[in-house]
Amino acid sequence: TSILFGTQALLTMIMMPVGGLIADLYGLHMVFYCLAGTILLANLIVYWLPANRQ
Repeated sequence: TSILFGTQALLTMIMMPVGGLIADLYGLHMVFYCLAGTILLANLIVYWLPANRQ
């Protein structure tokens, strides 16, 4: 679990300035489109994960 939380903290530090850059260059609405795309990608990855068979 420490890898999970460490990765989450690291990506939060990286993505906050990236989101600001996207907002400055393309507008605030594009940040929300990028966020929606990220959520969609995460849901597709979870959907395609193999079932845990024990």
